[in-house]
Amino acid sequence: MVKADGGRLRAARERQLLTLRALAAKSGVQFHTIHAIETGKQEPRPSTLRKLCDALGIEPTEVLAAEIAAAER
Repeated sequence: MVKADGGRLRAARERQLLTLRALAAKSGVQFHTIHAIETGKQEPRPSTLRKLCDALGIEPTEVLAAEIAAAER
C-alpha cells in the first residue's frame, strides 16, 4: 500500500469533470474502491494508484501524501 492523498486524487478527477463512475470505467478500478481512497478510508495498492493516475493522465507523485512527495524531491 502507498500513502495517497485522496483529496488530491479527487481534485484531479474533478478537474477533468469525471464522476466516480466515469473514472471507474476508464481505469478499471471499482467505484467503491475509488470512493474509499478519495475519502481516506483506504490506501491504494501501487498497481491501483497507477491505473487511476494513467486514466487521469497524471503522475502518481501528484497524489502521494505531501510528506512522501517532499521526500522524493
